[in-house]
Amino acid sequence: MKKIFSNLIWFNLVLLFTIYFLCTLNNKINAQSCSGLYFSEYIEGSSFNKAVEIFNSSSDSIDLTPYIVKLYSNGDTIPTFSMGLTGILASGEVYIIAHPLATLFDSTMIDSGSTAVNFNGDDAIGLYKDTILIDVIGEIGVAAVWPVGAGSTQDNTLIRKYTIQQGQTNWSVGANEWDVYPVDTDSLGLHFCFCNDTTVTLVKGIDEFDIQIYPNSDDNSLMVSIKLLYYQNLHIDIFNIIGQKVYSRKINNVKVSMLNIALNNKPEGVYFVRVRTYQWNIVNKIILNSK
Repeated sequence: MKKIFSNLIWFNLVLLFTIYFLCTLNNKINAQSCSGLYFSEYIEGSSFNKAVEIFNSSSDSIDLTPYIVKLYSNGDTIPTFSMGLTGILASGEVYIIAHPLATLFDSTMIDSGSTAVNFNGDDAIGLYKDTILIDVIGEIGVAAVWPVGAGSTQDNTLIRKYTIQQGQTNWSVGANEWDVYPVDTDSLGLHFCFCNDTTVTLVKGIDEFDIQIYPNSDDNSLMVSIKLLYYQNLHIDIFNIIGQKVYSRKINNVKVSMLNIALNNKPEGVYFVRVRTYQWNIVNKIILNSK
């Protein structure tokens, strides 16, 4: 009887320890999620159209000073190019690095031009905080075109999956964290994940404009009403839930306008509409339903 009672005590102690360990592990995992920077988009396009986008998944602004992007060309274990980041990156915002000779991208959205993104699909690129690797695309020390989904790191655009909330330093795991799009697909400027699954509004100079975005139920289109105090160049972009840009338009020298954007050829679901100038940026969430 004593032996049975003693074994029962030991069993309960082991059970309690196991529960404590799993809860502690879960808390650590949750603490790591949505807590920092990671690569959210990688463009290995035609000619010099190369870029990476870095996303701040945390709820706080981050000082970029300790962060470095390093390119490892042709299987090198020593960086071919390195670039230190600068500035402050707000929560839910992105930092874009593009090749200085790129022609595909909107130059007003590029934070830095650098040959640190002069990759060709078989070159690894890492994101570091001080000396610690926090995210990587490809495998450092290996020269290869790495398979990703139905594509690869060459002649494709990779966008981090909506479910990913942090960087991954093990490429055998990280290779499964991307959606693949055709060469020269450009969705730079906005990224969506579980960490920022809310309607986000970022406004500077609120008294300088009146922007209204609302659906037109008659033809399943989107109406954008624009009233500005002075003439400006305006950009309108629409992204789907995984961050892919599905509509883009630039309007030069506009002050007052009413736009009708056809959405009848778009699948049902959640979309994000961004209206921006060089001074301010507004993002609204919309839900598209068929009649």
